[in-house]
Order: sequence, then structure tokens, then C-alpha cells
Amino acid sequence: MTAWRRRGASWKRHVLPVVTSLANLQGEPISSWQFFEKAIGRAVSASRAELEVPEAGQVIPLRPGGESFADRDAAIRAEARRRVLES
Repeated sequence: MTAWRRRGASWKRHVLPVVTSLANLQGEPISSWQFFEKAIGRAVSASRAELEVPEAGQVIPLRPGGESFADRDAAIRAEARRRVLES
């Protein structure tokens, strides 16, 4: 467990959710913490990936598969122009 801590695992954010979900799915008793090793490693890696700063100029979507901030801003501005021209 100290190895998880050294890699940045948080008990509340990584270990507890992984242990809970895998234990609920497992039909047999789990005899070792080693059973959770890979899943906790993936959870820590996913958290780090969420914190990475994107390259300069990279388009960041508002939500996965969604429009970027620039696209949304352009749409809002176009709608505002349309309303002004109609009035």
C-alpha cells in the first residue's frame, strides 16, 4: 500500500472506490491487496491525465465529444449578430 501512496494514490479518490467496485464484482473472497494493484494504478494514471495541461493552441472541448470553447463562443457571437440584424 505504501507503493500506491508513493505513486500518488489517494485512499479516498483511488483506493477505496477501486476496492469497493472490484470487491462487489468478485464472486470469491479476495486474499491479497495485490488483486487491486493494476486497477489502482489505472485510477492514479487517469487522475494524472485529467490534470495534464494541454499544448498551446490545442482546442479544449467543453465536454467529451462536445464543442470547444472557441466553437461555443463563435456560435454565441453569430446568434447575437443575427438578432441585431433582425431588429
